[in-house]
Amino acid sequence: MNSVSQIGHRQADQFVTALEKAGLSPELASKVTEGEKGRDLAEKMVNVAIFGESDPIIGEPMEHQMAREIMGDNFFGIPEIFKAWRAYPPKSDWEPREEDGLPERVAIEWERKTLEECRNTHILILCADESYDGTDLNIENMTRIFLKRNGLSAKKIREIMPAYEGIQNDVGELNFSWRLIDKNISPFNPLKDWDGAYGRLKSDSDKYYIATLNTHFYIIYTCYLVRKMRLLENDEVCTRTGQHQNDEEGWLYRIGLFQNLLPAVKQTSYKCPSLGVLLGKKTGKRLKPHGTM
Repeated sequence: MNSVSQIGHRQADQFVTALEKAGLSPELASKVTEGEKGRDLAEKMVNVAIFGESDPIIGEPMEHQMAREIMGDNFFGIPEIFKAWRAYPPKSDWEPREEDGLPERVAIEWERKTLEECRNTHILILCADESYDGTDLNIENMTRIFLKRNGLSAKKIREIMPAYEGIQNDVGELNFSWRLIDKNISPFNPLKDWDGAYGRLKSDSDKYYIATLNTHFYIIYTCYLVRKMRLLENDEVCTRTGQHQNDEEGWLYRIGLFQNLLPAVKQTSYKCPSLGVLLGKKTGKRLKPHGTM
């Protein structure tokens, strides 16, 4: 949450005055500022300010609610990314439009049949490129936020961060858009299966793609922050830093073995031992409300 110095003393005074008019007393204020219940209440207040509901799931677009029902704990939508990163798309981008439903950026571009087939094997996640305060969700910033949310001291974070600074990022490719990522590792040999000149798989590139390193960090961190789910706990996969990083000696990374504080990450090359990959499923037909499928 923002501190008083960040939001400004005048805004803070106006906020407190509004609460006092609503009946806030010193005794009630002490309950709000102390303990788990106070943090829950503060979070609900922010949810109401942003989503219009104390529980943002209530205000989700219909197709998001449908996908949540299908995917269960493998669904990470607007409420989940807000919980993890304090990120949310502009309200104008997720309110239905009469002529064509949700704007494309937050529409779910997979039909019900596909989601039902993937409900136990894939993660459906809304990716964001920045938090509400404008912080870029690149690997360095995400790692710093992740460590802070897990209770590490500033000193400990400073000791850990050098290993995660300077890693090539593709934060822009996240944007506000959905990813349907297979949790199962697919076989992959960079020399045989990857077309570096075009940044795509040599076969089935019309159906699948390899998620970038930035996306891997985003998904791993989000799953843990929201549901304490450890993706790639005992495995490593190969990934890429972007479609324009075609240096055969430098653009590949391996990530995984998320058994302790952070996943292990290491730059590798085409000559690395054959590792598997996490594949993303390319978009298809759009998910539509009941009765219109």
